[in-house]
Amino acid sequence: MLEEKTWYSDGIESKAYREALDILNEHKDISGIFGTNEKTVMGIARAIEERGLKDQISLFGFDGNYEEVYYMEKDILSAVVVQRPFNMGYLGIKTVVKEARNGQKPQYIDTGCKLITKDNLFTPENNKLLFPLINSGFKQ
Repeated sequence: MLEEKTWYSDGIESKAYREALDILNEHKDISGIFGTNEKTVMGIARAIEERGLKDQISLFGFDGNYEEVYYMEKDILSAVVVQRPFNMGYLGIKTVVKEARNGQKPQYIDTGCKLITKDNLFTPENNKLLFPLINSGFKQ
């Protein structure tokens, strides 16, 4: 049985890939992995796909991008937790203005997050969270 352990990929996809391959080689009974950022998730997903282990290992991640959608559609990535960037920006500015006006400092601000799975991947709200620039009307 694999002891609970944390591996660090430093947010580097190739390092996460190599570490995931090592983990998969050493621990045949592993059933789940969590990646803490999109680059780490991508490296782990690639290793799981390469080893043909999508039916044996549940991969969960944090952050979202279009490549993760690809792995979710292929049933390699089970779910991702995504942040709400609009809330982060809006509540950040609102808090700064409030503090500047009357000196109130909040202890904690929950900007929210959302669990995205293959079942709710293409809802309009989740589409905006996964692809904020595309859905914002931003033009280059």
